[in-house]
Parts: sequence; C-alpha cells; structure tokens
Amino acid sequence: MALHRESSGIDTPDGAGHGVIGGILAYLRDRRLQPGDRLPSERDLAERLGVGRNGVREALATLVALRMVESRPNSGIYLRHVERESSFEALVMLTDMGATPTPTEVAETMEVRAHLEVLAAGLACQRRTEADLARMDTVLHRTEQTLAQGGNIATSDTDFHIALVDATHNSVLVRVLNAFYRFTDRRRQAMFEDMTQGAASLAGLAYWLMRRKSEGKLTLLDPDLFRSPHFRVGISSQMLQQTALGGTMIVLPIFLQMVLEYNALEAGLSIAPLSLSMFAVALLAGKKAGQRSPSRIIRAGFLLLAVGVAVLIPIVPHAHSGWAMAAPLLVAGAGLGLLVSQLNNYTLSPIEDERVSEAAGVNSAGGSFGLSFGLAFAGAIMLASLSLLFTHMANESKVLSPAEQQKVGKALNENAEVLTNTHLEELLAGQPEDVNAEIIHINTKTRPRALQIALLIPLIAALLGLVNGFRMTRLPDPEPSAAAEGILGG
Repeated sequence: MALHRESSGIDTPDGAGHGVIGGILAYLRDRRLQPGDRLPSERDLAERLGVGRNGVREALATLVALRMVESRPNSGIYLRHVERESSFEALVMLTDMGATPTPTEVAETMEVRAHLEVLAAGLACQRRTEADLARMDTVLHRTEQTLAQGGNIATSDTDFHIALVDATHNSVLVRVLNAFYRFTDRRRQAMFEDMTQGAASLAGLAYWLMRRKSEGKLTLLDPDLFRSPHFRVGISSQMLQQTALGGTMIVLPIFLQMVLEYNALEAGLSIAPLSLSMFAVALLAGKKAGQRSPSRIIRAGFLLLAVGVAVLIPIVPHAHSGWAMAAPLLVAGAGLGLLVSQLNNYTLSPIEDERVSEAAGVNSAGGSFGLSFGLAFAGAIMLASLSLLFTHMANESKVLSPAEQQKVGKALNENAEVLTNTHLEELLAGQPEDVNAEIIHINTKTRPRALQIALLIPLIAALLGLVNGFRMTRLPDPEPSAAAEGILGG
C-alpha cells in the first residue's frame, strides 16, 4: 500500500469544514461543557455559527467518527471525555486546524512514535523490496540537494520516514504512523527552518518539567534526578563511552572493507579483539572489583580506551592486515570492559529505590544518544575530510587538467563516499591511463587520512571521559544499590 501525506484513517474536512468544527469546539469551550453534557441541536448551532444545517451535520458526523462526541438515538449529541475516549486523529485534526499541542501531548506522542519506528525499521529490513530502497535513495538524494541550496528539509524528512514505513508493507502501521507525522508536521517545519528552535524547544521542555515539579504535579521525567552529582557525571560518562564506541565501530569496518577490501566476515573477525576483550574484561572486573573504588576503575577504563584509539590512529595508513590493529583493539576493548562493568551501577546506585526504573530509562536514553551521535558524527567527519582532502590533492595534481579537477570537485560535492580502489577502477574505465593512475593514487592517500581524522572523535570522547573520571574521584563512592542491581540484572 502506497502512503500519501494526505491519507489517514478518517476523512477529515478541509477549509470550510474545519471552520465549522472549530466554531463548534470554540462554542463548547466557551460554554464550559463537561463530558456527558448534551450539545445544542443542529438548528441552534447553525444559527449561532451562521452556517447551514448541512455543514453542521457534516461537522458533527466528523466529531462522532473521531469519538469526540457521541450520538444517542432519540436523545441528541453528547460530549465525550476527549482525553480518554477520542481517537488520535482528533488530536491530529486539531493540530491541522492550528491548535498548539501541549508539552505533555508532544512528549507522549514522541514516546509512542519512537517505539513504533523501531518496529517499522525492523519490519522494513525484513520486507523491503528493491523499489523501496530506490525510493529511499531518491529521497536522500533530494535531501542532499535541498541542503546544498540552503533549503528546508522538513518535507524530505517526512518523505523518508514515510518511505521507510511503506517498506514494512503493513497497512495498519502505515496509517498509524502517518497520523504521527501529520501531528508533528508544523514542528518539523519550524525545527528545520532554524535549528536553534530545536535547542529552544529542549530548553522549554526542561523549564516545563521543573515548573510542574515545583507545582507538585506529575512529570514524565523527574528533573530532580539531575540534582545528584553521581547521576550527572555517570550519565555523561555513559554517553561519552557510547560515543567512543559508535565512532570506532563505524570507522574501522569502513577502513577494513574499503581500504583493505575485506568482506563482511573478514572485517568482523578483524574487529573481534575489541568485542572479545570488552566482554572478558567486563566479566572479570565485575567479579574481581571487590572493594576497589568504582570511580578509579572507570578512570582506568577511559585511559585504556584513549590509549588504544590513540595507538590505532598512526597504524591506519600503514596497516596491510587487520592483525596490525589487534593489539590496540585489545587495549581499547579492555577499557570498554572496565567501563561496562562499573558505569551503570555507579550512575544508578545513589538513586532512591522507587526512582531507579525511571533513572535507568534516562541512563539508557543517554547511552543510545551517545552511540547514535558517535556513529553519525564520526561518519560525517570522515566524509567531509575525504571530500576536502581529495579535492585539495586533485587541485594540486600536475596530471589532472583544470576541467578534470573541476569534475572531481563537483562529483565529491554531490556524492562523497569511500570507494575501494577496485570499484574506482571500474568507474574510471575508459579514462586515460595517467588520469586513472593519478586518481587511484589520490584515493589511496586520502582514505587513510580521512579515517584517521574520524578516529579523533572516539579519542576526544575517551579523553573527555577521562576528565570525568577525575571528577568522579573527588566524589565519595556510592553505596551499592540492590534496586539498581536488580534493574541491571533484568
């Protein structure tokens, strides 16, 4: 089933229809009608709003379909409990009409959407067709063009999410998530128009949470969690650890597959020392830590991680085999193992038992953000570095003509990617031999340098984590928490 931006589970009116519905809702709000109260008759509403009875009848039929009101035979139209009984489409329709959703509605909507999109991504991986992949690729290419022109990518962002959900070939999931995208359409337009609004929204959410807390009202997230210095330094360390892991795990496979031209199995085996040492050290440290200070173990973990990545950087241009990276990967993996064994418990131990579940969710979200940021930022830095280095060497080349140099620069601006020399030779088929040799030479030189620059991201994250480790040693070590251990143990 193809998904269109206008589609929905319920046909909602546009233009004049929205005007009548808005008028009815405004009238009900002014009259302070409560759930279960009877609405005025069609004739009364038509006279008060100055519209025809047919328009009122159609508007009421829409409100009945959205479960905002109910029709009782031989009795009339009655107001429902909107927050509990109305459909999500009702919220979407109100947003389409210009109503501003409350912070609670936005936060709760994003919470549900996040889980549904994870489900959609998993199903899309299993069921996507070549046509689905081509559609997503087209959207990504259009997004790049829009960004290059300084335009707003909100529409492309929605189109990509829609294409991804369509790839599930689940019509119910398609209809549900389409409603979510319509609900957030105006916010995405504003966010991509000015990215500073995203930061302002985040600050606004923090202010709203603190205000509700001060008023004694329920909050989705207790801001008092961040009053604990152990929690603050712990969650930031968790995020830095995951940033370092994400940056490393995107750069190394690209190096192995694009530079050494390993297949996926060979690349996985080459990175295995990192995973195996992390797993082994985490188990060992968990059992043997004893009375040792967790903050000192965490600091040692970040130190080993930084040393491992730092040693890895100069090896990259000279490595002719994955085995050349085994030793620094073992060191970095050992550091990650020490961190895994201590960070979660350090972060959650000071939290009261009744709030541990909430704190664990925040801690997990911080780690997920760090991993995503590491993957995205290291990848972006790598491609940007490749483009700049390749363009610089092409412009300095004595072999390439000015026209060829311009062609190389244009190709990189449109689609910078890391290519194997074998693939590049295929793309250069038919070109003069000296031009082929020069471009292959430039590719051979620039790829390792771009990868070295990208590895600075996990190195910087590890060094910042080391700084955090010194901050930890100034705090008293937290007492072990049975509730925290229970959460972490599943």
